Amino acid sequence: MLRALFVLMGMLFLTQAAAQPAQERRVALVIGVASYDADGVPNLLQPEEDARIVHDALAASGFSLPPPLISPTKSVLDEALAEFSL
Repeated sequence: MLRALFVLMGMLFLTQAAAQPAQERRVALVIGVASYDADGVPNLLQPEEDARIVHDALAASGFSLPPPLISPTKSVLDEALAEFSL
């Protein structure tokens, strides 16, 4: 009888643990770039709007993220990546 009680308690514990997944950290960095220095790669028409759409969708899904970067300079991108990787 005691063994059955422990088995039942264990099953309840496992059921509760499975029902509540561990909190995970969800982060993202959205970067929109209009033009690339590569032959044959056309400029994008609306990178700012696309980046904002992606940013808003990720934020609505529970991601923590800074405002999107739109065609950042190398130094701005390097700084953002350094902060993001912390």
